[in-house]
Amino acid sequence: MGLEQHAIGDNVSPALAGFNFARDLLPGLIPGPLVILGFGEVFTALSASAPDLTSWRTFEISVRAEEEPASEPPARMMAYEPPDPDAAAEVERLSGILQGVLERRTGHSELEAARLRLRLGQALVGAYRYAEAEEELSRAVEVFEAEGREGEQAKALFWLGHNAASRSEHDTARARYEEALPLFRKVGDVLGEADCIKGLGDLTLGSDHDAARARYEEARTLYRKVGGIPGEANCIQRLGDIALRRADHATARARYEDARTLYQKVGQARGEANCIRKLGDLARGRSDHATARARYEEALPLYRKVGYILGEANCFKSLGDIALDRSDHATALARYEEALPLFRTVGSVLGEAHCIRRHGDIALERSEYPTARAHYEAARALFRKGDDLLGEANCIKGLGDLALERSDHDTARARYEEALPLFRKVGDVLGEANCIQGLGDITLRRSDHDTARARYEEALPLYRKVGDVLGEANCIRNLGEIALAHGEKDTARAQFEQALRLYQRIAEPSSIGWTHKRLADLAPTDALRQHHLDAARAAWSSIGRNDLLAKLDDPAHPDEEATE
Repeated sequence: MGLEQHAIGDNVSPALAGFNFARDLLPGLIPGPLVILGFGEVFTALSASAPDLTSWRTFEISVRAEEEPASEPPARMMAYEPPDPDAAAEVERLSGILQGVLERRTGHSELEAARLRLRLGQALVGAYRYAEAEEELSRAVEVFEAEGREGEQAKALFWLGHNAASRSEHDTARARYEEALPLFRKVGDVLGEADCIKGLGDLTLGSDHDAARARYEEARTLYRKVGGIPGEANCIQRLGDIALRRADHATARARYEDARTLYQKVGQARGEANCIRKLGDLARGRSDHATARARYEEALPLYRKVGYILGEANCFKSLGDIALDRSDHATALARYEEALPLFRTVGSVLGEAHCIRRHGDIALERSEYPTARAHYEAARALFRKGDDLLGEANCIKGLGDLALERSDHDTARARYEEALPLFRKVGDVLGEANCIQGLGDITLRRSDHDTARARYEEALPLYRKVGDVLGEANCIRNLGEIALAHGEKDTARAQFEQALRLYQRIAEPSSIGWTHKRLADLAPTDALRQHHLDAARAAWSSIGRNDLLAKLDDPAHPDEEATE
């Protein structure tokens, strides 16, 4: 009802506690008729705790039965529901009611205030006011514990965990969930138990897929038991995330589609948008940029509709990733600059870290080496704070790329070999392939062609497994470089042409330009050479890469490209 709880005696029914009445405040807060809709059993429970329900002196009361409840009861709102677009107004409203309770100083004011603090803390989390939320929720926990209200204590502890997780304080979040879990089990709150288990799964998703999967499967069973459709859908979506990270694209797609159907069933726009965005990630993993962009642009207005800033930021970040895949630095930077303040607004350390790392990637491609190193180191620290092994591994791999570009081969090898087991630990096949390719690039530049060929041939099936066309094309092009170094011009030309077709399939202008440049060097006629040079110029002009265009006319520039 949006009012503080009020009851006679200590034996308050769950129904009454859920409705949160405050009869003496109603006249001042509700100027008109108050209509209460509920099932028959709700009013039966209410009457047991509030026998004067139908005879309030300050209101005219009429209670009548309506149609029977639907076969599937509505699920309780979960912690991962979208933030209330009017969260700030809700915070102010609850703060005002809390002040009224504190000033009233009735016998129940301390417990009533604690219940209000719980709800106020939830609203503060929704408004991204995490420090204030922690204060209110902590005070609520103290009262509930002193009063022996274990169920309410568990809820407050859960929300403290959720609040900490929102701030990427994973150790604190884990401790709060583990405190709440046995209390939920003790009072028989299956939904609360499931929420805690799912929350623990979320905390391990970035570092231990097997542990996360076990948590989600356990929570999913509990959600099904009590008809918690949003929770079940969220677990299925997370299982899709694990499958995506393990390059099991068929399973990931099936999970996302299943979860999307459930979200649509209960009208949860945020969950539906999350699934659409994840399907975009799946398409991007296959280098299907057109489909990926369409998915992100489909999800974006849904996030805005429900006021979910984090989802909006993730869409901008992903659109930036597509632009960076195509070496369109200007567009990529613009998207990351849109995403970064949104991530900071909601306290998303991992989102912020991703944008900073991508700034490092762009600086590396532009040969701005000190800037690239600073970005990678800053992002790595944030990923560590957020307990994200995959993000940390990507930063280490980026530092390896940086060392390779500066011909510091020993450092590059050390970085790739440091990142490789991290990628394998979290089951990230793409990261594993990138490190192996990087080790091949080192040996190629040292003219150790046999070892380089072995590395590229090891990476190639991994790229094909995850559908990463860019990585596959890079390996084939580098095999062409090895053939050319051995004087096998026909083989080299065939491999460059094969790589070019792959680059054209994903519309990757930077690599298209480089491959045309290599084919120009091998062209048997002046006309064909000019054709390839013109094609390279067109590709690089389309993304404003004047630095690359200069290499077409300046023979002093080598034909080496920054490692993709």
